[in-house]
Amino acid sequence: MHKYFLPYDVFERHKKVGSFIKRDQSVLDVGGELDHLSKFCSAKRLVVANLQSGDIIIKKDKLPFKKNSFDVVCAIDVIEHIPHPKRAPFVKKLINNASKKVILSFPIGTPRHLAHEREIRKSLANKGIDIGYLNEHIKYGLPTEFDIKSFTQDYRSQIFYAGNHIETADYIQLGFFTGKKQQNPDRQWGFLCALSVLSATGIQNAT
Repeated sequence: MHKYFLPYDVFERHKKVGSFIKRDQSVLDVGGELDHLSKFCSAKRLVVANLQSGDIIIKKDKLPFKKNSFDVVCAIDVIEHIPHPKRAPFVKKLINNASKKVILSFPIGTPRHLAHEREIRKSLANKGIDIGYLNEHIKYGLPTEFDIKSFTQDYRSQIFYAGNHIETADYIQLGFFTGKKQQNPDRQWGFLCALSVLSATGIQNAT
C-alpha cells in the first residue's frame, strides 16, 4: 500500500518517527508492521521485530540482539499495550539495543483522551463491535508525560506532540502539528502521538 493510502493516524506517527532517522543509520522497529516505517525513512538497515510477523519473531518477550546492535530503536504504538509494571523494563531493553537513540510513539494519557476512548468503546459496544486495542488502552492505561520522564530520567530525553483537535457543538475536526510542544496537553485527543526521543548522555554524536 502506498503511504498516502494509510490511515491518517498511522501516516502521521510513522512520518514523525521517520523524521528522526538518518539515511546512514541502522534501525530496529519493535512491534512494527512490515513496510510501514520504511515508507518514511531511508535507513541503511531496517529490521522489524514483532510477536507474530516481521523480520524477527520475538519469543518470551526477549529481543534477540546484542547491546548497541542498532543506531536507532523504535517502538510505535507498543508501550500502551504493555502492563504498567513492565513498561520501564521494556524501555530499558530498547535502550540496551540502541547505540544512539530510542524513539517511542504512543497515545498520551490525558483525562480528556481517556474519557473519549471510554465513550468510543461504549458506543462501539452498543453496536456489537469489540475493539481489542481500545480495550487494552483502558485496561492498562495510557502512558503519561510523568511516566515517560520517570522511565528516562537517567537519559537526555525530549517529548514532541503531533495531533490536535478543535471541538464544536456538533462535530470534531481533527488536525495536526509537529515539532512543537503544546501549552495545554490536556487538549490533545484523537490521533495524538507523543514521541520521546532518548539518547544516553555518554554516547558520542547522540542527537
